[in-house]
Amino acid sequence: MKAIDRLSQTDLEKHRLWRFVSNRGDFEITPVKKLPCTDLRNKVASTPLKFADGTICWGVVGNFDAEDPQANEHFITLSLLHDGKWFHLARYFDFDYAERGPEAMAAAFAKPIASIFPISGSLEGLVLASPRDLQFSVSAKPSVILTLDKLMEMAVPKPKST
Repeated sequence: MKAIDRLSQTDLEKHRLWRFVSNRGDFEITPVKKLPCTDLRNKVASTPLKFADGTICWGVVGNFDAEDPQANEHFITLSLLHDGKWFHLARYFDFDYAERGPEAMAAAFAKPIASIFPISGSLEGLVLASPRDLQFSVSAKPSVILTLDKLMEMAVPKPKST
């Protein structure tokens, strides 16, 4: 078991899927050995990520839903390994967006935002779904900025009435 920040590129290449486990109140991850899995709940996937300029950077993808591209546009998380250090990209609604958003990432990677975004990748072979549904792209800004109420509605759907 490891904390995400302790993963190396070798770890990412060797094990492409990781499951969250609790270790005395701390969350760590452990490799998933049997692939593909049925879903990505409580898991993160390691994959090469492609910047707009073609640069490849290994990273970890979380909150990916093969059945809901709209949710992915707002909730997907990316943590990227760069020069042995992790950069955790904040989403537009995260409290630390100014410190970890696209502009901060561009500064950390010493590239213009347009050279980085959109960031694309694939989780093909990691989860049972159509390869088309396992492709993703993360823009510097989503096509629509949602209100916090709408984000909460998407994150916690109302139960269906019977």
